[in-house]
Amino acid sequence: MRYSAKEYARALYEVLREQDSKTAEKTIKNFVTNLREHRLVALLPEILKELPAASKKVDGIEDVLIESAYEIDPATQAAALRALNKTAAQVEVTKTCKPNLIGGIRVRGRDTVFDATLKGRLQKLREALAK
Repeated sequence: MRYSAKEYARALYEVLREQDSKTAEKTIKNFVTNLREHRLVALLPEILKELPAASKKVDGIEDVLIESAYEIDPATQAAALRALNKTAAQVEVTKTCKPNLIGGIRVRGRDTVFDATLKGRLQKLREALAK
């Protein structure tokens, strides 16, 4: 059975996450040796690329994008996360300014979008009037 780079990354992270640095170094050496022995060393760059995402998934960390027309303060960011029922400890936040949103805020989680932008509200009004 052949595993994907994503599966190897997750397994490697699960093994390494509780180890001290000396033990982790030995584990990594054994991991690479095993990849060589099974002629899978070519997967190593892809495994390393998948490692950050695997660590977030194992640790229950979700990527959240907060878009707003202007820079937001920490209190607004915390309120935006509450709209997704998340805390700062559960997410990794990326904030972007998009002046075309006119005003308000949009928060995108893994499977949720909370849109409180003026542009979004105007779009909904336009759709309602078109019916």
